[in-house]
Amino acid sequence: MSVAFLPTPFKLIGQGPCMAAWLPGRSIEIGNLAYIVEHTSIRYGTGRGGRAMDDSGRSVIVTGAAQGIGLACARRFAGDGAKVVIADIQAEKGEAAAQSLRDAGGEAMFVACDVGERGQVEALVAKTVEAYGGLDVMLSNAAVLHPAGILELEEEDFDRVVRVNLKGFFLTGQAAAKRMVAQGRGGVII
Repeated sequence: MSVAFLPTPFKLIGQGPCMAAWLPGRSIEIGNLAYIVEHTSIRYGTGRGGRAMDDSGRSVIVTGAAQGIGLACARRFAGDGAKVVIADIQAEKGEAAAQSLRDAGGEAMFVACDVGERGQVEALVAKTVEAYGGLDVMLSNAAVLHPAGILELEEEDFDRVVRVNLKGFFLTGQAAAKRMVAQGRGGVII
């Protein structure tokens, strides 16, 4: 049994046009850069001798998935057969994102979640387990950016960035790891 935190066991092995997000076995066309990563024992990616992963039946949470990179990742997981949970604070966009995955033939649901709140993250994992029987992948994508110079940045804005980008990653990773260990089959935390 293993719980892998990414990108630690991965290394960058190349980049090219038409992709901006890196996920094992995925090529997500959302930007103009491609990051191809290599695991210590398995090579993933396309066009580099890699192989696609089969996500059929896997349960996946993608935080910050109501739009942007998170939604693109969720679409790819759903397209590969995974049962996807769209987690976001934007309820209307999150519901629409989950519906778009279902309309495309995928299995998906939306759960409102503020990743900076432990109780909401624990509820997110519990709802995923209740709906899909377990948790196999946690993609912690939720993040905020507050572009301001150090002289203009307000303390409240700094706290918000740290709460979502750092504490949110910690809370989602910890909750997922606890569940994966309890399941006895490991999983992936990205």
